[in-house]
Formats: sequence, C-alpha cells, structure tokens
Amino acid sequence: MKKLITVMFAVVIVSVVVMFGSKVVRGQELPGEGENRGCCYTAYTVQPGDTLWEIAEENHHRTNDDVRAYVSNLMKLNSISDAKSLRSGSRITLYYFE
Repeated sequence: MKKLITVMFAVVIVSVVVMFGSKVVRGQELPGEGENRGCCYTAYTVQPGDTLWEIAEENHHRTNDDVRAYVSNLMKLNSISDAKSLRSGSRITLYYFE
C-alpha cells in the first residue's frame, strides 16, 4: 500500500512539473509569448559606453515592446535592479520573437 501511494504521489508531482515547469523555471511569461511566436534568447556582451536604453533601442524592434517596456523586461530577465549598474564586459540576455 505504501508503494502505491508513493507511486501515485510521484505521478502527481511529475504531472505538475510538466504542466507548470516552464513558468516555474523561467519565472514569468514575456509579452508576446502567447501569440504563437517562439521566444528566443541571445547573449550580449556589454560594450564600453553601452546603456540599457541604447541596447533596448537596438533590439526592441524584434518584439512588440516599445523601448521602455523592453528595458523593463530586460531588467527583470537579467535581475538588474538599477539600469545604471551595467558594466562593460558583463553579459546580459536579450530576447526576441521569431
């Protein structure tokens, strides 16, 4: 009986992970993801003089976001609390939709 309960519990846990796993791992859905377009990610190395705003201006056109929303989403995606804290040589993740 214990073995049956353990197996049933494991099946429930696996089902929950499969159903909600991507949301739990990534944390949140980015704008546009539910629109049948694939969300893609790429790494970007911050260059001397780069600002998050400039990076967003160059890349937001590949999403439905305006620059301000793209900056906000980049900050969330990269756990950046202060946009001015960006340092040359650091790597951030950019997103876009296909």
